Amino acid sequence: MSPQQFGPPEGADRFDPRFDVNARYDAASEGPIELHADTRCVYRLAFAAIDTAGCPEPLRIGRVGIRLLAGPVRTTKTVIQQRMPPPLVFDKHMETGVAVGMGRMLLLCEIEDRVDGDLNFKIDTWRDEIVATVGLLTAVLDERLAREEILEDVLIFDPDGTHGATVDWTRFLRHFYPREINTDDRASLAQLEGTDLTHGGGALGTACRYYRKGTLEVPPDSVVHFWTALKALRRRSEKAVGGVERLVAEAGLRGPPEVSIRDLWKLRNAVVHEGASEHPLLHEGHYLLEALVRGLIRYRAGVGTNPTSWPLPVNQAVFPHTPDVGIPGDWIAAQTVFHEDGLPPARPAAPPRT
Repeated sequence: MSPQQFGPPEGADRFDPRFDVNARYDAASEGPIELHADTRCVYRLAFAAIDTAGCPEPLRIGRVGIRLLAGPVRTTKTVIQQRMPPPLVFDKHMETGVAVGMGRMLLLCEIEDRVDGDLNFKIDTWRDEIVATVGLLTAVLDERLAREEILEDVLIFDPDGTHGATVDWTRFLRHFYPREINTDDRASLAQLEGTDLTHGGGALGTACRYYRKGTLEVPPDSVVHFWTALKALRRRSEKAVGGVERLVAEAGLRGPPEVSIRDLWKLRNAVVHEGASEHPLLHEGHYLLEALVRGLIRYRAGVGTNPTSWPLPVNQAVFPHTPDVGIPGDWIAAQTVFHEDGLPPARPAAPPRT
């Protein structure tokens, strides 16, 4: 079996534009958010809660302010839908003053900070800090205080101290290539009909669940989820690196020569044991691990690692009818179309333009 590549093809960009982790938040505004020097912001993350008598008011852990209150809380809500490309167009509808958490008790967590640069980077750090804080709070008391997430936004204040804007965003906004389900894909789907994932689905089911968790996260958390999926697929008696290396060889996968399975394992250890959030392999490792887990799940599911395994050079899976075509320039630059009265009706996808 000839090796199939789980890393980016030679000469291709290292990062897949379907998931640009450097621009994964799409702010709910018509254009860039204007941040003056030393802009005052309040990041808010709220959870559904079960009321508890005697909770201190206000409660503070570190710099996180915590309040237990009755909903609703007003925020901005944005819905985004990518059209079938090309071109790359996002339809967007935004509502302000939306009441969330009506009739429910909420745990509202807030961080007040100053921003004069990258709001995206701040959102990352604020979110991680509050999630860790809530984890600490619920470990000391119990998890009734923070159930599912209800709200996430940023209040931005003008220089005179008045509330200027409420910003929400779409997390993990992915840019998808034009694609149609081809003959190989349909054959793979037919093979899955007899797959038994009842009672947790065993090792394959565990790997699939943690692969899914990884695709809905960003590094560093995604790295841990992807490695959990890989460890589920190896034999229980095997070491993590050796077991994955054996599976990779069996499946006929290969990655870029400059990044080994051991390098990816060291990345996971740095995240878990050192809290690494700026590791030099962090973003590249996310892409490689996502592709590696996906290839090994296909292998264990019995659908092989045929040429439609992701990621591929653009001229194979993306444009199957025109093997020499590159990415069309008219979809690389994303366009946004705002709609005041809601998103337009969804339309069935047409075959990619060739």
